[in-house]
Amino acid sequence: MKRWHWNYVIDAGMFLSMMALAGIGLLLKYRLLPGRDARLKYGLQVDLAFLGLDRHQWATIHFIISLVLLSLLLLHIILHWSMIITLYRRFVPAGRIRATVTSTFIFSSIVMAGFPLIARPELQELEPLRRSTHEESAMTGAIDTLSSGRSNQRRLAEAPTDTHLSGESEHTLDIRGSMSLQQVADTYQVPAAHILEGLGITERNAARERLGQLRRSYAFTMSDIEDIIKRYWQEHPPPE
Repeated sequence: MKRWHWNYVIDAGMFLSMMALAGIGLLLKYRLLPGRDARLKYGLQVDLAFLGLDRHQWATIHFIISLVLLSLLLLHIILHWSMIITLYRRFVPAGRIRATVTSTFIFSSIVMAGFPLIARPELQELEPLRRSTHEESAMTGAIDTLSSGRSNQRRLAEAPTDTHLSGESEHTLDIRGSMSLQQVADTYQVPAAHILEGLGITERNAARERLGQLRRSYAFTMSDIEDIIKRYWQEHPPPE
């Protein structure tokens, strides 16, 4: 393959990579919203996905494509190195100025590419969401569940079964797709193995995976997990 063939292939690959980066960026920005933004838009706790992949997996693809684009750019520079040097010397004829510009350019490139490796994220407390009266009632129940601990389990265990296990009941447990199954089990004091058994999942390591990923593999809903937890509270009421 001739050199100009390689140039054409590399340029085409760079263009497609840039379009893919732009498309995935728009997908993450406007369609696969993060948990808080999705909650504000849909009014529900949802786990958004496209083609079976959530925003975290699409972000990984975005990163991989960026590495591909960087590799193609390096090949492009190598193939045009002699032309770049010639034009650069004509553009900046003075040797000292050229050395200063070159050093500044290299240093800036290294800083921009390497700063994420040493950056320390800032922790910011999120403001509470504004909810409707119906949502506020449901979330108040979730807060009471967490604060009261086993006493709230006793209240649910003594309630009629059809009151909180029916499909029309309000969701009072804060179960999100970003949580792992083990986090849910620890939060509501239910063995993770019991939840896995109720969902028909035999892989024990699945307790460490996020619920959003497990849902796509085993086709359950957050309501299924909530029902399993409440049944466990009924079957295992706290001691008096």
